[in-house]
Amino acid sequence: RVDEEIRDNRNPLLRQDPYEGKIIAKALGIEPQWGIRALRAVGNYGEVFERNLGRNSPLKIERGLNRLWMHGGLHYSPAID
Repeated sequence: RVDEEIRDNRNPLLRQDPYEGKIIAKALGIEPQWGIRALRAVGNYGEVFERNLGRNSPLKIERGLNRLWMHGGLHYSPAID
């Protein structure tokens, strides 16, 4: 799913020049694809929440204020650029 999101997304931050990403990653001492690898391994915040606390868990906790800010919650992630 992560690969489909990146391929189909029109967000320029997700479609940035791979060379630029490699330069930034090298400066930080991390692998260029660290974010994608993390998303593939555990999913995004919403998926992690639903799996461990929400609808897909025994706890069945509503996301409430843990929703994205655009859906009435407080969860906001500034862009990494």
